[in-house]
Amino acid sequence: MKVKTHLLSLFGLLFGCGMPDMLVKKGDPFPEFELFSHTGTNVTKGDLLGQASVVWFYPKAATPG
Repeated sequence: MKVKTHLLSLFGLLFGCGMPDMLVKKGDPFPEFELFSHTGTNVTKGDLLGQASVVWFYPKAATPG
């Protein structure tokens, strides 16, 4: 049990801190992206330009905890 707890703690420390060079700061231009929507269509930054849009990121999606 202690080994599992220590391994999970180490994993969280290594991967939960984020990468400072990849963080978006206030005032930075919105990064280019390409993703699939909930309907399965491909969406890029260019598709959303000129219209009101909400882009929501789940920073802990698909991670344990």
